[in-house]
Amino acid sequence: MATLLLAACSTAPKGDLAPAGVAGKIIEMDGHPAESCSSPIGQQKWTEWIPEEQPCVFAYTFDETNRYRVNFNPTDIAYLTYEKAGPNTAIIRNYGAPNHGTYTLNFETPTTGTATNNGQSNGRDYMTRKIKFSIK
Repeated sequence: MATLLLAACSTAPKGDLAPAGVAGKIIEMDGHPAESCSSPIGQQKWTEWIPEEQPCVFAYTFDETNRYRVNFNPTDIAYLTYEKAGPNTAIIRNYGAPNHGTYTLNFETPTTGTATNNGQSNGRDYMTRKIKFSIK
C-alpha cells in the first residue's frame, strides 16, 4: 500500500513531455535563477557554483526546420538546432554560434522546465544550471 501511495505522489515528470519539434515556436531561456562555474579551457580546475553575474533572458525563434539562425554577422551561417533526446529531454545544439553553448532541456510540463548549458567563451569552459525555459 505504501508503495502505491509513493508512486501516486511522485513529482517526477510523467509521460512523453518533450515535443518532437519546435517549428514556429519561441524558446525563452531565463538566466535569473541560474548558477554557473568555469575552468580555463582544458584544465578542469572548476570554480565553485555561483549565481549568474549578469543574468538575462534569451528568446530563440525556431524556423520550420527547428533551427534558430544566429545573426551576429549577415554572412555567418551559425545556427542552433532543437532535437528531442528522450521522453522528457531535448538538446539545443550549437553549430558555429559564438558564446552559445549546448543546452540540455529537462521538461517538467510540455512547455516548461529547467536547462543546463555547457560551452566555451573567452578562453574558459563553462557550465550553467537552473536555467528556466518556456516554449511559446
